[in-house]
Amino acid sequence: IEAALDPKLLNTLKGHKDQVTSIHFHPKGYLILLFRKQIVSGSNDSMVFVWNLNTSGSVYKYIGHKDAVTDVKFSPIGNQIEAPQKIKLLNYGQIIHKKSITIKAHNAPVRSVNYSYDGHLLLTGSDDKTLHVYKVESQKLLF
Repeated sequence: IEAALDPKLLNTLKGHKDQVTSIHFHPKGYLILLFRKQIVSGSNDSMVFVWNLNTSGSVYKYIGHKDAVTDVKFSPIGNQIEAPQKIKLLNYGQIIHKKSITIKAHNAPVRSVNYSYDGHLLLTGSDDKTLHVYKVESQKLLF
């Protein structure tokens, strides 16, 4: 039992140039097109990486952010990633099509994000002391 409680370091993933602020496992464990275990990471270096745990290397590196990435999440089916920034913007992208959408989400830095269980709604939390709910498909603010 003690061995199960003592985690073993399997590998170290390197690539970010500043503090890593958020990490998230792909919800299915495998990215549909690549058939590999995936995680996503965000950092104060304004980059988002998608990592392949089988090869310990990055699959995608997104550099379009203008400021630190404060949180990252895969959508429930794993085809999108959302990554808010300290400069009031929310970016989320289609992994397979490598498209990115940016919306002005709040009046202060966006710190936290999460998808609804079905992936149709996106919840954001901000330093402006508010929560917003967006419809993912239309990017429409619901409340």
